[in-house]
This record gives sequence, structure tokens and C-alpha cells, in this order.
Amino acid sequence: MPELNEQLTLNRQASNVVRVSVPAAVAYNFDKFSKIQKDILGKLGCMACTSGWDIRWQLERNFLVDEKLNIQVVGPDIAGP
Repeated sequence: MPELNEQLTLNRQASNVVRVSVPAAVAYNFDKFSKIQKDILGKLGCMACTSGWDIRWQLERNFLVDEKLNIQVVGPDIAGP
């Protein structure tokens, strides 16, 4: 069992993870990505600083296909992990 200080460090590390899922059109466009990053950082408390946050950017990879073969991107919370 980890000591109290080790456990507090582990809890703090786990609580600073932020996952952001973006479409490729945003991830590979500098201006769009910069705007989104600034907005996310603003929601985290400082538009110019990532200090203390472990931001994990991921491309959208969840798709839903209907009977007519229409494809829709769905978020990870809808399609699962």
C-alpha cells in the first residue's frame, strides 16, 4: 500500500488529465487548433498556460452508420470508451 504522500501524488496526477476529442479538420488546421486550445485552457482557468494539466488530444474515431449508409461522428461518451 502506498504511503499517504505517494497516494496524494497519484490522485493529483489522475485528476489533472483532460481529454479532448477533435475532428481531423480541426487537429490539422493550426488556426482552428489554436482557437480550440485557447478556449479549452480558458475553461481550465488560464488561456495562456497548460501548467498543471495533462491535456490529451485525440482524433475522433467513433462513427455511427445508419441503414442508409449515412455516417455520423459520435463522441466517446455515446459510443463507449
